[in-house]
Amino acid sequence: MAANPKILPPYPISITGVTPDPEAIEIDKGGSIQFTSSDECTIEWKDEHGNKGTFWSQQPTTVSQGLNAVQCALPSADHHTLTYKLGLAPMAAQGGGTVKVGT
Repeated sequence: MAANPKILPPYPISITGVTPDPEAIEIDKGGSIQFTSSDECTIEWKDEHGNKGTFWSQQPTTVSQGLNAVQCALPSADHHTLTYKLGLAPMAAQGGGTVKVGT
């Protein structure tokens, strides 16, 4: 009989203004993250080569104030270090962090 896969809770990331805590994290392949934010801000994702892409199941272009939806890593995120940039309107990117997916 096959073992049931272990389901991990999302890795919490708190954002105050445009400053994430923690700034850099590592999650397992197929893992997930969840933002909680003090303010609504824009978010943009790139891989370590500077390529934009869809790396998450649910990848909104904004982070809402409060608790946000869980974002699950897609296969396109596996073995990449993803960088996200945060910004408060009307200014461009002002802060951000990294999420390394799988090792």
